[in-house]
Amino acid sequence: MKEFRLFVSVICLAVAVSLYGQGDFRPGYIINTDQDTIYGQIKINSESRNVRTCVFRTGENAEVCIIYSMEVD
Repeated sequence: MKEFRLFVSVICLAVAVSLYGQGDFRPGYIINTDQDTIYGQIKINSESRNVRTCVFRTGENAEVCIIYSMEVD
């Protein structure tokens, strides 16, 4: 019985960690240096992290692009 409880606990922990790691992407857009608007999804993080970086992707399965606040003019 202890092995079963341990197994269930490990599975629950693994699921919780994987769900937390997905992040919270919400619809948004960025404007590049050519003044083009690119629509996609922006990851919502803590306020202090959002000030330093913008995590952006153009779609659900698209590659993530990280834009640092130091790069913005």
